[in-house]
Amino acid sequence: MKNKKFSLSDLFAMDKSSPRNLPPNALLGGRGSSGLLAFLDTRMRENDAIGRYRGARRLWIVLGAAALAGGCAVGTTPRLEIASYDFGPLAASAAKAVLSRPLLVYEVGAPAWMDTTAVYYRLAYRDAARPQAYANSRWVMPPAALLTARLRQRLSAVSSAGVVVPADAVRTDAALRIELDEFTQ
Repeated sequence: MKNKKFSLSDLFAMDKSSPRNLPPNALLGGRGSSGLLAFLDTRMRENDAIGRYRGARRLWIVLGAAALAGGCAVGTTPRLEIASYDFGPLAASAAKAVLSRPLLVYEVGAPAWMDTTAVYYRLAYRDAARPQAYANSRWVMPPAALLTARLRQRLSAVSSAGVVVPADAVRTDAALRIELDEFTQ
């Protein structure tokens, strides 16, 4: 029994509560053999190295996620508030009533690209054919709607008969229709 080699299944079949029950060469191995203890020791070292690698990888993943999440909050500048503009209050005019009959005022027409609240500008020295929008400035309504409202206010101020809109379904002798082609700053 001194030179008998033990396999792993033999080892588990033995009483695990007392390692003294195992023959000495079962763990150490005989001359020229690796022995079960050397085999188990190698496996434990491999598992320990893999476990440390996995643990280090998990740690780097957690630290990377924390850095990404923290980077979103650190160093950000507060967002600028978007400024909204209109044409301002209607100036009081001392003009007398010029229009004695009602005037039908249609909505101001505009191209589809102008149907936004963006404030456009052009740079004459850089590409004058390309309108660009301000980042933090907006109109309160699309420019065509602003112009329609201001035009109706102004004409009703100088008319004794008033201004009529198409929804009123009133016939008038005169009508005003405006098409807006350009509205830049």
